[in-house]
Amino acid sequence: MANYFVSKSGNDSNAGTATGAPKLTIDSAWQAVAEGDSIIILDSGTYSGSDNTDLSSRNIDNITIEADDGTHSGAVQSPIIDGGGSAAYFVRFDENYTFRRLKFQSFATGDNGILTHRTTVGLTTLTITDCEFRNSTGQILDLDQVDTLTTIERCQFYNNSAPNTGTTSSQVNSGTNRIIIKNCLFYNIGPRNQNFNLIDSRNDNTSITHCTFAKRDTTVSNPAQPYRLFRIGGGDFKYNILYEFDASNETILATAGGDVQYNSYGNDSSISGSWSGSAGPVNGVTPSNNITLTTDPGFVSYTGNDYRLKYTARSIALDAASGSTETVDITNRNRLTLDKLQYDSGILDMGCYESNFWTPESPELIPQIGSDFTINRYSNVQTQWNRATPSGPDTPAGAPNNVELLPFSVSVNGSIPTLIRQRPGAYTLVTGGKKEG
Repeated sequence: MANYFVSKSGNDSNAGTATGAPKLTIDSAWQAVAEGDSIIILDSGTYSGSDNTDLSSRNIDNITIEADDGTHSGAVQSPIIDGGGSAAYFVRFDENYTFRRLKFQSFATGDNGILTHRTTVGLTTLTITDCEFRNSTGQILDLDQVDTLTTIERCQFYNNSAPNTGTTSSQVNSGTNRIIIKNCLFYNIGPRNQNFNLIDSRNDNTSITHCTFAKRDTTVSNPAQPYRLFRIGGGDFKYNILYEFDASNETILATAGGDVQYNSYGNDSSISGSWSGSAGPVNGVTPSNNITLTTDPGFVSYTGNDYRLKYTARSIALDAASGSTETVDITNRNRLTLDKLQYDSGILDMGCYESNFWTPESPELIPQIGSDFTINRYSNVQTQWNRATPSGPDTPAGAPNNVELLPFSVSVNGSIPTLIRQRPGAYTLVTGGKKEG
């Protein structure tokens, strides 16, 4: 198994197997790989033209195409694969493929996909992580020959539109084959025919969880309201947010065994007409434990396309009893850490991600209570959260870097610690004059 490196400073006459002598184009590396090899892009440049898109078909399996994670270049890279408004696809692949940390833009795929399975021979596994698919027209992922498992995780799909006329198109299409989609963000998508689906995966083991779908783009040429957005068969649709992205017949079409729970969906109540469609938001099964939104679900900035959830978001609170076991969000950060001061009793997650409650400003020296240590105050956008940091020559070795003062549980004798004293090897909390060691 070999690595083939690509860089904007490379040369296609290079063998490409050394970081110091990479290939210039993705196609040159593609022609060189054999089964089990990897193509690693060493920079965040833009790769366009016929040497980087519409890669010729090759019957090779078990290939990884990814941006460098910092192992080879010293920094995480985010290269752009640019279709130039005309490329029909990036690559048609065979079995056991992995794509990581790539940004795809400006493809015109029609019924193809930017990533599409090449033959009717079943694909064993496909993994797509930390990728972006944007500003393209037509189908994005064409995976209807994947016969075992596709995992799409921490990806973003935005500013994409369907073809003008009646062909069925999707952001993700796996037909009757299984996919797992989680921690993904879909927004500003513009259907231009009623056969459009966001996700079409009619398999009893399909799972669509912890995703955010927002803002159907009605500004595209000849916009249309689709019949439905999701066809999931007997699969799972859970812990998702669906806002301002309605359908005319039903939003989710399921079959017997489909599990549609702990989602929040709806629109601004000021919008006229029925959001849910003539058959209701869910057709085919009886949903449970969902909420209907009549206002912004708690995004940091809906108008600014910032779909992180604030710590006060109603959609986070919905998940209090859901039993979700997903530990990270779209940024691969721990959800419990992000929400720990507001929801410290468990992992509470809705949609693809939350915002961090903590946004510190510059530290401020506050009046000291002694000469043996120093307390600095760190202001926060959320003024109810405060943090103190001990420092100074007498701070014991191994002392914690941060001592959080507020908020403390009411279980601390029902009072808020107002003072922290340092003693050798220990900290003492003084609460209203009563010491708590």
